Amino acid sequence: VGADLAAQAEAAAGPGTVVSGCHYLADVGRIAIRNSAGLEVSFRFSRASVHLTCGVREGMQAGAYSSACHGYAGGDLDPRALGAQVSSLAKARSQARRAGGERGPLVLSPGAAAQLSALCTPMAGGSPGESPGGSDAVGSQAVTLLDDPRLPSGYGSTPFDGEGVATKTCAFVEMGVRTARAHTCASGAAAGCPSTGHAVRPDFAFPPRLGFHNLHLAPTPGAPRDLVREVREGLYLVEFGDVSPRTPARGFSGWGFRIRGGELAEPLVWDMPGMTLGEMLLRLKAVGQDLATYPGGVGGATCLFDSVAVS
Repeated sequence: VGADLAAQAEAAAGPGTVVSGCHYLADVGRIAIRNSAGLEVSFRFSRASVHLTCGVREGMQAGAYSSACHGYAGGDLDPRALGAQVSSLAKARSQARRAGGERGPLVLSPGAAAQLSALCTPMAGGSPGESPGGSDAVGSQAVTLLDDPRLPSGYGSTPFDGEGVATKTCAFVEMGVRTARAHTCASGAAAGCPSTGHAVRPDFAFPPRLGFHNLHLAPTPGAPRDLVREVREGLYLVEFGDVSPRTPARGFSGWGFRIRGGELAEPLVWDMPGMTLGEMLLRLKAVGQDLATYPGGVGGATCLFDSVAVS
């Protein structure tokens, strides 16, 4: 099954691209957790994914583009659509030109929004006062950051965390104001509050640590179904450059497309010099309904930001 799905993804990539990696992963099993307090739980799980990486032989920009599709089983996956998407984006990335100094609305793809969610993990799991600017105000009223561990088809969905604590939806930022903090049993005991179900284990042999399941920016009420058409003229970011929640960004970079007449036009690369995470969250206007989840406990949907300056 895995070989067939991988072959379908490669075939759909088509001419002009080089498939440098195609992997099928499938897991089916049962997780059992027993802790020192006598709590014992178990549940079954299944997960399947195809991951594809394509490069282009010739182009202005070196490098490749990767993406994946996920489901509960192999039959849930659409490897042909994945192959066509990755191939198309790899070609666009290789042809991207440097954007000139300009200013306009910015739209983030679900994948880029998931990268943004990963940058927000410190404000969801950190101590009070660790928010941008040293206060509990972290963004515009469109910013609601939540983790939904029981999201249907969510990559990180689970009924219990790594300590056997039942999971539930938790909102850490509501309408731009930080309202809660994630806890494991250990961090909760130190803070005098219960666990929020955010203990994760990289492997059964490792002790639990603080982590997230499907952390994302919640959809905003009344958001247009198609944010690209709503913008008409602006920029569409497919992928941020190297960013990490451990090193707060002071200036973002990335690549994507110019939006012209409500459609994606020529591919571009650009920098947003001096743009901080806090400043970006203050510019958030709308979050769409097309949520996608990814490995690492994060998810993202198409996001619209107020005018930003790029170079």
